[in-house]
Amino acid sequence: MVGYDSTGNNILRRSSYEIKTDADIDQVHAVGKALSSLSESTLYDQRVMETSELLN
Repeated sequence: MVGYDSTGNNILRRSSYEIKTDADIDQVHAVGKALSSLSESTLYDQRVMETSELLN
């Protein structure tokens, strides 16, 4: 979280990283926390999102 706007709502900054498809979720979480420690901003949440491409 970067801060708050004039009405008190959270201002968030998003970062994305590509990870191996077989990565252990606990290790992904640990790496996310380690990366966030390098930032001046507060870690708000971590999400793992999977996308797929369907071809004809």
